[in-house]
Amino acid sequence: MAIHDGRSFVFYDPTGKRWAVFRRGMQSAALVFGVSVALFMLVLFTGTQLPVLGLPAVAPIGQLSDVPAIIRGQKAQKNVPYRIPKPANIRYLRSASPVLHPRPAAKPTSGAPLVWAFYVNWDPGSIVSLRLHLSHITHLVPEWLTLANGKGDITDDTDQTVLAIAHQANLPIIALLTNFRDGWKPGDVRRVLRSAELRQDLIENIRSNLAEHKFAGINIDFESLETRDREPLVTFMRELAAELHKYGYVVSEDVPVDDNAYDLKRLAGINDYLVPMIYDEHYQ
Repeated sequence: MAIHDGRSFVFYDPTGKRWAVFRRGMQSAALVFGVSVALFMLVLFTGTQLPVLGLPAVAPIGQLSDVPAIIRGQKAQKNVPYRIPKPANIRYLRSASPVLHPRPAAKPTSGAPLVWAFYVNWDPGSIVSLRLHLSHITHLVPEWLTLANGKGDITDDTDQTVLAIAHQANLPIIALLTNFRDGWKPGDVRRVLRSAELRQDLIENIRSNLAEHKFAGINIDFESLETRDREPLVTFMRELAAELHKYGYVVSEDVPVDDNAYDLKRLAGINDYLVPMIYDEHYQ
């Protein structure tokens, strides 16, 4: 037999309103939980949609077996610049005013490092990166000039849009001259270096190109040379610097640091700047 002493239970609600409120609260919580689970599953299976930059996919490393040797510091067998396949269905704006809000380039200051940005026409990411980092660059080094043959002729691939961007930002251009033409062509370089007449033809072609585009200087990138080219290369660079310095142009050169074909000490005394190729982007 139950005995009732007249006292009510703590949660006793004779009106029944408390239960109705509790029930509606639990229903609302269940609804919110269900929607949250549905959104989580939707995101999980559809994937995050990131902004499209229009850049090509980066190709994977071709020879994974070469990676351990590179990590150990062993020299790669062949220095071959990487070429990104030309992407399809990507169009870029080319106009006289390629930047909506032009920004000035960084100005070299005493004690501060120079920031040389190398640029290539064949990588669409170059123009995107240039626009993004314009205010942090002190010099632009575009790969626009190529030694066309063993006679000292030059192929000019200057991009007028990039030229306009640089001029708007007051960014000095140090044009890069390379002997890479479907592979390195050391034979063409050797023929030019060993002829006083051909050396002068090449020097004049370089000077004319710098004057035509209002470039600030030249960056020589002659690679895959041999020990027999060591002395002729020094002679050519000395003659090139003597001529270009008359007009106030900067003379620079890209050099490997472990190749006897390049007399680094003498080249350093001739060039305004040496760019040691101690990075690994050229290799697998």
